[in-house]
Amino acid sequence: MKKAFSLFIVVFLLSVVMTSALASDCAEISTDPFMRYLESVSIETLLSAEEQAELLQTYENEFAYLQQKYGEPIQTVSESVIGRIKAGAVSFAGSDAYAFDALLEQISALRFQKAVAAFNSGSSDASAQSRVNPMRAHPDQLEVRNAVRTTVVPYGALKAKHDIDVAVGLTETQTDTANVGVEVNEMLKGYKISSSVSVSVSRSINGPADNTQVRAGVYATHRAGYAVLFGRIERYTYDLYYTYTGELHSHNEIISVRDQDAIYYTFLVSCGAPTYLRHTRYTTSYSFSSRQACLNAVCSNPNTYIN
Repeated sequence: MKKAFSLFIVVFLLSVVMTSALASDCAEISTDPFMRYLESVSIETLLSAEEQAELLQTYENEFAYLQQKYGEPIQTVSESVIGRIKAGAVSFAGSDAYAFDALLEQISALRFQKAVAAFNSGSSDASAQSRVNPMRAHPDQLEVRNAVRTTVVPYGALKAKHDIDVAVGLTETQTDTANVGVEVNEMLKGYKISSSVSVSVSRSINGPADNTQVRAGVYATHRAGYAVLFGRIERYTYDLYYTYTGELHSHNEIISVRDQDAIYYTFLVSCGAPTYLRHTRYTTSYSFSSRQACLNAVCSNPNTYIN
């Protein structure tokens, strides 16, 4: 009897543990249905022909540049075209020659506005929610209310990740890829990020030549490589309500990096105490108390040293 009772207790405890584990897994993989829809729907689906035409006309200089660079006409703003716009924004960051960053901002604002409308548009099988979850029952249907999108950090270099240092005199070029990203709950520019992003960028780096100066009288010991993350930090706040009962389902605040891209930068450095680093574009040099202080400065505020 005691053995049977003990076996029952063991089985019961195991079932509790397994149930808790399953519940935990479900909590981790479940996502806000509106955010899932926003992340999955293509811009071509959301924008009307008139909105497409207005973007092409307003930013005709930017689209003309892209057409010339890639040798292909652009008649609509698609996800693939947005990829090229992001590359343009990175290339011309800190320059007034083109307004790729403003173009990305406008597309993002339209995407959010139109996604809210599409998500709330009816309860037919072709509706946005049905596409996200075809098994959704009508009594559980949600709608977005009080939606506000805000750019809290404008487009630019958000952070950098140190990749490698190549010493002077090493002539062999190292070619590979480097990664830079943001983790969930990471603090970035004063904001706690809600969702992770990661970007890979190709790299090519070789050591500096002998007697290369970082500044007058200071010679480079290494060339340092950094992967720099570009993007814009946006905040979304909105409420999800049950459509048929009008009851509040959840209040949501999402802070995330949008239109992320990356580029690889190299710097001439003289490691020591102090450590010196030279700007990527100009002859300006910077002094740091140590190599680690130099790494911290570039990683947290790369824009100072690249633009």
